[in-house]
Amino acid sequence: MTDKHAKIDELIEESYLAMLSEDRIRRDLLQFLETCHQCVAESALDQRLKSYFSSQIEDFRGLALRVDSAEEIPDEEDEWATLTPRDRLAHRAARVKMMVLSVIREKAPGFADELERKRFPSLHAARGVHRQPLPVERPGNEETRGIRYTLAQTLYALLAGVTAFLIIYRVFFN
Repeated sequence: MTDKHAKIDELIEESYLAMLSEDRIRRDLLQFLETCHQCVAESALDQRLKSYFSSQIEDFRGLALRVDSAEEIPDEEDEWATLTPRDRLAHRAARVKMMVLSVIREKAPGFADELERKRFPSLHAARGVHRQPLPVERPGNEETRGIRYTLAQTLYALLAGVTAFLIIYRVFFN
């Protein structure tokens, strides 16, 4: 994965975490590490890799528990001058997640893909062969349905535009 792709993945993760409370950011990071640990335990990896990944995940769990002050996660102080403590925490938590995925991709790229499927099962299920049946639409007023659809499209376009702007801004201007 190129540096630009890794940076974009980190920004996407950070933007998700930035919407959460500080407590929820910490819980999300620990849940991510627990998912990694479960995935390693259930995987078909050889015992040496399982042991290595388990050890690394435990090291990252220690880092996650002190994510606010961990020196292993370098900050650029002037960059954080305008950010709230929650934004800084979100950035550091996203960086820890990307560090974990980087360690896994380095040793077992296929396993990293398996881990992503475990993290986001609904996303990958929608792409896979075993699709969920489409919901049955409720009978209703066609005009109301059209308004809701247009509103949903507008909100989606706005969200996509803001996300793209933030990613481009962070990648090219920071």
